[in-house]
Parts: sequence; C-alpha cells; structure tokens
Amino acid sequence: MSINRTDFFEPFARATPQLSLVFLNHTGPPSKLLTDTPAIELLADRITEKNFINYCINHPLVKELVVFPLFFRKKILVEFLDGSELSFVLIRKFVRKTIVCMNSQAIRKSSFVNEFGMMVPSKEHHFEYQVLKCQFDKTQPSDRFQNYTSAYPATARADIFKYIQTRFNPVFNTLEDLYTHKPNMLLTIVIGLRGEKQNTLLRMLFRSIYQGVYNVIRLFRKKEIRIPATQGPSHAPEVQSTGSRKAASNTSR
Repeated sequence: MSINRTDFFEPFARATPQLSLVFLNHTGPPSKLLTDTPAIELLADRITEKNFINYCINHPLVKELVVFPLFFRKKILVEFLDGSELSFVLIRKFVRKTIVCMNSQAIRKSSFVNEFGMMVPSKEHHFEYQVLKCQFDKTQPSDRFQNYTSAYPATARADIFKYIQTRFNPVFNTLEDLYTHKPNMLLTIVIGLRGEKQNTLLRMLFRSIYQGVYNVIRLFRKKEIRIPATQGPSHAPEVQSTGSRKAASNTSR
C-alpha cells in the first residue's frame, strides 16, 4: 500500500468532524477504506467541498487534485507525490432519476463521531444509503459492508429493520434480503419516495429541467479541473466556518 495514501488518509479521517464531512460508505477503521474501496463517498455541501479541496491542496503529500463536476456531486482524484492516487466522491444530494432519495440535512443532523474519530451517519442512514444504491444502480453492497453490518448487535439491526419498514413499507424478512436488486423492491421504494414533499411532480420536473440545462452547459466546459497543491508547510489547513453546523458529537453512539 502506498505510504503517501496511508499517511494522508488516517489524519484526514479524524479531521472530518472539523471539516463537516460525513463518510457514507465506511466500514470500521479508516484503513479498511483503503483496501478495497473504489471511491470514498462523503456527504458535502458547497462550503464543505471547499474545505475538502483546501485541506488537500495544503497537504504536503499531495501533488494535484483532478476534479470532475457531476450533477449534485463531484468526483475528486487526489494525486500524491509518490504517484499513487485516492478517489473521492463528494455528494451534495443523493438524486436518482430526478428523485431525491435521502435528506442531506437529516443525515447530517443524526451524524456522529465514531470510535475512530470519523464523522459517520447513523446506522439507519448508513444502511439506507447502501440499500438505495443497490436498488437504483442494480449493484450489490461489497462483502466488506455486508460483513460489517452482519456484526451489528441485535438491537441495532432491529432499529434498522423498523426504520426501513416504516419509511418504505417493503416486503422483506431479513436485512440481507435488501442487498439484491429486485424490480418490485425498487418500485416499492420509488412509490415511498414519491410520497415525500421533496419529490412532488413539480419539484421533479424542475430537477429534470435543471439537469438538462446542466448537461448542456457541461458540453461547453472542461470535463475536468486540475488544481495543483501549494506544496506549502505541513500545517493543518484553515477550515471555513460552517455556522451552526458543527461536529454533531464527540462521542460515538
């Protein structure tokens, strides 16, 4: 494993409460994310995107950032001095087919600092995020995630089961039943999401138009933006204030 990647990521993970970034696909200690994760997915708004970029370009091990703007998200490739890379996806809104699948504010409000110093979502939101990705993207959660959630205590699994049942009212017997994409399961989830205020027909139409305009504008812009690192002294970069949105907790739940 690259020394630069490891030396960068361990302190970065512990800095996420200060940066107001929330891990969406964590499965234990930071080192686990460096073994078999194609991209590290983080909840971030416009301010925290700038915090992330500022943190990276001021880091002494970083050579350059390559930013790929996408609809309500950015893919950012961090290139290190030793030639290794680390891929991040910064997500402002989890939108599929013009449907807002999760409330970003609700995720942030219930997030907390875990035993490894990482800002993470509640177990309910963490599991929900992976299941929605599975159903909409027709993929299956990694073995790493499945092993991680299988170790949840019975009380936590019961809370997740109740949360999913209450929100979408799907037909399932165990949490593992939700890992496999099924058209009828996806339809049930879409019906549940369409009943929410953020997914009225008018709002979905507006998002559809917005996405169309965004895609047209992208045709005339660079597909990627390269940001060189400052190569400055190795001090912690300054973080922009996020107002009342501070680290939700300094103790794990």
